Amino acid sequence: MFRQEIIERYENAFGKKFFNTCFKPIKRSIRVNTLKITPGQLAIRLRKQRFVLKKGFPQNSYVIERERKMLGGTLEYLLGYFYVQELTSLIPPQWLKPEEKDKVLDMCAAPGGKTTHL
Repeated sequence: MFRQEIIERYENAFGKKFFNTCFKPIKRSIRVNTLKITPGQLAIRLRKQRFVLKKGFPQNSYVIERERKMLGGTLEYLLGYFYVQELTSLIPPQWLKPEEKDKVLDMCAAPGGKTTHL
């Protein structure tokens, strides 16, 4: 009963299309660790393993269109060549552009992807 009331409330507030979109699975994305490898080199290595990649926004990221095996089980992941991270978490560090002397308080720092990006 309670669950149905919540569903109806959100559908009424935002519309059925928006509500249904919230339940669609999102594609995984990765951020390239450019201290260890270039985005192009990483793409070549993952494509050889039959991953289907699409360049993401912002730069140095990819959307995984199709996985042929577990992303976290690849040698590239174990070597730290990339970090699995939602594209939306890549935007704040890109736009903030902090300098070395700046202090940043990330109030949403769990598990720490943005922090390592900064």
